[in-house]
Amino acid sequence: MYRYFKSWMKQLAAIGNQPTDTEKQKLLHSFLIYIALLTSSSAILWGSIYLYLGLLLPASIPFGYALLTVVNLWYFSVSKQFRVARFIQILSTLLLPFFLQWSLGGFIPSGAVMLWAMIAMLGSLTFQETRLTLRWFWAYLLLTVVSGVIDSNVATYAPSISSAMVTLFFIINICGVSVIVFGLINYLVRSRELAHEELELKNEALEVAQTQLIQAEKMAAIGNLTAGIAHEINTPIGAINSNEDVVVRCVAKLESIFENNETANQVTKKSDYQTVFKILRENSQISITAIKRIVKIVSSLKNFVRLDEAEFLKVDLHEGIENTLTLIQHEIKDKIHVTKEYGKLPKIFCRPSELNQVFMTLLRNAVQAIEQEGVTTINTSADEEKVYIRISDTGKGIPSEQLKTIFDLSFTTKDSRVGMAMGLVNAYQIIQQHHGELKVESEVGKGSTFTIILPMDL
Repeated sequence: MYRYFKSWMKQLAAIGNQPTDTEKQKLLHSFLIYIALLTSSSAILWGSIYLYLGLLLPASIPFGYALLTVVNLWYFSVSKQFRVARFIQILSTLLLPFFLQWSLGGFIPSGAVMLWAMIAMLGSLTFQETRLTLRWFWAYLLLTVVSGVIDSNVATYAPSISSAMVTLFFIINICGVSVIVFGLINYLVRSRELAHEELELKNEALEVAQTQLIQAEKMAAIGNLTAGIAHEINTPIGAINSNEDVVVRCVAKLESIFENNETANQVTKKSDYQTVFKILRENSQISITAIKRIVKIVSSLKNFVRLDEAEFLKVDLHEGIENTLTLIQHEIKDKIHVTKEYGKLPKIFCRPSELNQVFMTLLRNAVQAIEQEGVTTINTSADEEKVYIRISDTGKGIPSEQLKTIFDLSFTTKDSRVGMAMGLVNAYQIIQQHHGELKVESEVGKGSTFTIILPMDL
């Protein structure tokens, strides 16, 4: 029986829910229905008592309230208009207790039944903003003052009620209102807990999204580098392949020389022999240079990504900057002159791959901000507590009205500065996670300076 009743109550509490409603909205809907049913049950009890005492007019008011509640809940189930249903329920809960009090002859004969109107005020506080609740509160106070003014007048027309019944009315009113107020308080506590849980879930989701965003930006940066790195590697590989062909021909030439000459002394005196060895020495040096270039690019890429080093490590920031410059060399070429003003920096604890991503974003933005030729300056310094890395360019610059939102997701660089808006957002978040600061200064037509400030110890 209890299970059936509980299941029926759950179905009734969900009559106004829609598939798109949040848990908080569903909780509000069910709370309105529960309070409406509870107050209606109390109203039926009151109406029955008054009817038993022969007080027909006072009995009609609580029965009318119960009927109005049923109609309102039916309307809510059909229309799904929560605000309208809520307003009707609060208004009727506020007015009808006062009407009942006046019909019984005032404060004392009614057992202060107007206390039930407080439920409307508390309910409005639960459902609405504070400013709207104040309107219901002032309405409650106004009706209370009016009741006080007309109390002596309505007492003249009051029906005869024994003192014992008046005492009973007081007891029932105080107990009933107390139970519902307790329910409201319990709801407020549960609502606060639910809001806290939702906030925690949102924070967790935000942290996951930020991590995914950072990783996605890293992968995008690596993807953008692929073409340039492929070109950079293909050049030395092409030189090695070409040298290999020359070596093969030189070896064939040497074999021919040795076949046609009997002594080593005769071979070494041949001009062809000397020419072949000169070519081999030159090609060997070219191959060594090409191999060193390939090794440097691969090493820089490995150090830039550092996929196996996700935790905080103590690293040299200059190494990260140099690795990044190597990877974007194809974008710099002869167009950009990079000036390095390196100060003495201690090694600091950080996530190297994430800071390398910041360097990549800022350096690429600096390069892309320069349309033809220009200068990108990297300045590093440190004091007793912090490390400073300034990346400046002589590019377009950023309008002052956009500087305030440059690290927001809504920022766009199409009109003022060619760059990666999402990259700047990620860079800002990474520096914040390192308990640092990322600042920007810019002037249209003169360029921009991004300053990374990192603490020595996290």
